Amino acid sequence: MKDKVQEFSVSHGESYQKIIDYLLASGKKVFLLEGSVGLGKTTLTSNFVEALANRKKIDFNSLNVMSPTYNIVNEYKLAESRIFHADFYRIEDSPLEVEEILEYIDRSEFSFIEWHEKMADLEPNLNTYVKLVFIEYGEDSRLVKALSY
Repeated sequence: MKDKVQEFSVSHGESYQKIIDYLLASGKKVFLLEGSVGLGKTTLTSNFVEALANRKKIDFNSLNVMSPTYNIVNEYKLAESRIFHADFYRIEDSPLEVEEILEYIDRSEFSFIEWHEKMADLEPNLNTYVKLVFIEYGEDSRLVKALSY
């Protein structure tokens, strides 16, 4: 059941800080990211990891945050917590099953999943989450709709 919708407008080069603040305040730990290639899904995840690293006094550059498009899954360790980042764009090549993804989610403080719709059985197995839909409008602007479930 969807709780509420929040909308954010982000211009090219602008910080995702308002979205990060919203996600941290949401009380949710799973974030499903939807949108075409190049709209900022990985950038948001990277900015989120950087914000948490700064709060925990961890060198962000040492985390080697990058798109998991070819790895499918990246995990970032920030002291005692973990952030799980998956990209199922190339899911037909993935040996991962829904149960394995749920295990990653269970052991992570936060989970970001791009192209989740390619793994149809995942969303129905999640209790609570925020879905972020990235929509391009204009040459350098994005609308990001956050739907909390």
